[in-house]
Parts: sequence; C-alpha cells; structure tokens
Amino acid sequence: MVSVIKNGTVYESESNRLSRRDIWIEDGKIISGPVDGVPFEEIDAKGCYVLPALIDSHVHVNRENGGFGTNSDLLCIPNGVQTVLDAGSLGTDGMERFINCEIPKCSTRVFALLYAASAGQSLDWEEDLQDIDAGAILTLYKKYPQVIKGLKIRYEDRLIGSSGLKPLKKCMEISERLQTEGFRCPVTVHLGRLGMVRLAEILDCLRPGDILAHVFQSQGETILDENGMLRDEVKEARKKGVFFDFAHGRLNFTFSIIRSAGRQGFWPDLLGTDIHKGNVFRLPAFSAMNTISMMNALGMPLPWIFRALTRTPAEIWNFTDKINRFVPGAPADISIIRECPKELELTDREGGSLTLQKVFTTKMTMHNGQVLYAEL
Repeated sequence: MVSVIKNGTVYESESNRLSRRDIWIEDGKIISGPVDGVPFEEIDAKGCYVLPALIDSHVHVNRENGGFGTNSDLLCIPNGVQTVLDAGSLGTDGMERFINCEIPKCSTRVFALLYAASAGQSLDWEEDLQDIDAGAILTLYKKYPQVIKGLKIRYEDRLIGSSGLKPLKKCMEISERLQTEGFRCPVTVHLGRLGMVRLAEILDCLRPGDILAHVFQSQGETILDENGMLRDEVKEARKKGVFFDFAHGRLNFTFSIIRSAGRQGFWPDLLGTDIHKGNVFRLPAFSAMNTISMMNALGMPLPWIFRALTRTPAEIWNFTDKINRFVPGAPADISIIRECPKELELTDREGGSLTLQKVFTTKMTMHNGQVLYAEL
C-alpha cells in the first residue's frame, strides 16, 4: 500500500526548519517518491503541519500506583503524541509490574524514568528520600534498559528536610555507575519549593544531558532573580548541557515567569505536559496541543516548539532508532496538526492569564503508516 501526504508544511527535525514537500509512505515506511505503476492514496494536509509523531517527555501513565497515572492512549494519540516518557511515577517496588502488565496494553509507545525512592510517587503518600536502594535500582535498570531510560528525583523542601544534597548525590552516584557499565542514564530533577538547598547547588550537581523539570515553577526560589532576570547559574547550566523541561501541569508555572524568561531568549528544551490523574481534562495541562498553543502565543518560535516535542527528547533518552525523521526507510510515525481560530482563556496558579486567539488541533496520528487517530 502506497500513500502520500500532500500540500502540508513539513517540519524537518534534522535541520529544525519548515519546508513544503510531499511525504511518501509504503508498507509503513517512508520512501523517496512514488512507485512506478503502483496506485496510491492521497492524504491532503493543506493548511497543516506535518511532524514526526510527537513525544511527551513528562507524563504519568501508570494506573496502579496510588491513583496517580492516567490513560496514555486516550490522552496522547488524539493529540498527536505517540511516544511518552512516564516521569518517575514508579520506584523499584512497582516498576517491573508496570513494564510487564501495563505497558503491553498500550498503543502508545511508553518509556519510563525510574524514581529514586523505592515506593515511587503518588497522590496518596509522599516518598521517603532516605529509601534509595542502589542495589535494587542497578538490578532493575540493567534488566529493562529497553524501557527504563533514566532516573528521577523530586527536590522540594518538604521532602528533603535536613538531608540537603545527599539524596541527589546518591542518585547521581548510581547514574554514574550505570554509565560506566555502558547504560545511558540521565537524571531528571523535579524542581519544587526549595528551602535549605539552593537552585545553584542542584544545577551544580547536574551533568551535560541531565534535566531540570518544572523550569517555570513559581514557589520559593525560581530561575529568575529578584529583578526578574535569569539567574547566572541557570545560564551556566544551559551552557554546560543541562536540559530544561516545561512539565507545566496546572500548577508548575506562571505566565509572568515564562514571559520574563522568553524576553531574555530562554525557552525550554522540552515541552512535557505533566499530565496525570490529578489534572486530566483540566486546563491548562490537558494535552500537547494545548501546550503548543500556549507556548506559540507566548512567543516561542514554532520550529523550537516542534523540536522540543520531537528530536530533543529522542536524543536525550536515545529514542532515535524509534522516531521518524522523514528519511527513506524510517517508520512512518507521523502527526498532522493545524491551527484553528478559537478564543481560549488560560489562567495560572497565581491568577495570571493568557488569552489564545487560535489553538492547535490534531488532524491525524499515524504509526507505521497506520492511522491511529483521524479528525472527522
């Protein structure tokens, strides 16, 4: 079966540019052009953007851990997302069951970060950051490297107490050991309200390729100083290769911080939604389409937005063999999205507002050339 996507604006992830060309597909793979003598089906993408299928770098999709996760197929595929990274919902206590019993049921491609504390995260309890079992983490990570793609730890004053940097340093030591044994293991740090520990200390611990999540959170110390300027330690962290994830959810940002950072040329490297059961179907979290709409309205250039949802997460967590780059032989994993005029009012946790005049919606999500979702 041969098909062609015509008339769309194509995002070229390797060059981070937009182009106008047709995308040809045969038997679930990208091909260079039409096949002589073979009929083809035409998909009209006029007025649409044609992208490699999107990656949500920060979701919670396990549904057997304190009611925290939500349904990835329901929330992601209709919003152009085909690959998700569960952002450390589970520690060693529950990860193996998640991998063997929940992930196989998903049409969405699911990878996961392993939470440092054994019990993982939940809406029903707070994890004990003293309970970091290095031996159990090493064993599980080595057993499931095809699914587990890094470690995660939350840093908030109420969780770390007087422990300071000890939990983070232990997490980094485990990561270093895995990497010396040939396992790629970036560490993601959830940035919350800090107390004894300063943001500069956390960033100093992070290495090139590590990630700071909830970059625009507003509680306690933020990425901006008292004058609204980007902190020097944040600039230095980006220079050394630390990545910053939006991971906004409903509560982990304010529009004022995003606007101030954007005016200084600072945009997130990743656009995780932080969708979970506590915020599902509630604005502004809701979906990757809503995130694209919001960041576009705030001034983030579209190619940068698209990169943050495709190539950057693919490279950080080594999904590159799975993600379509629109080259012959690559899997036809494709999202077709478009802008529609619609007024939508969004508010942040502090009452700040943003009025959208247009929103992005999904026309089609395709996996290996098979349509998983199509707009009627």
